[in-house]
Amino acid sequence: MMGLPAVLDREISVDWRPTGPQNMAINATERYVWLSGGYGSGKSYYLEMQALRLSLEYPGVTGGLIGPSYPALERDVLSGLMERLESHGIRYQRRILHR
Repeated sequence: MMGLPAVLDREISVDWRPTGPQNMAINATERYVWLSGGYGSGKSYYLEMQALRLSLEYPGVTGGLIGPSYPALERDVLSGLMERLESHGIRYQRRILHR
């Protein structure tokens, strides 16, 4: 279970038990982290959780996600991230800069 920072007056708890490589990435002290693995290894889920954590830790900060193509980003990352944000009642603004 991963505890996330409080948003306004509530704490968000996500049922996520990071894998070994995900834990290494979470605890890395380097500024940039490279996480690689095969299909279904948890790379996108790690990215979703980090985006969620950082958005809660730094409210109001603008962030972005990029991918090899918009359809791939939508399929592999955005759909899950938006679903998690909505399930926790977290507002977000979605802007597509380029397709």
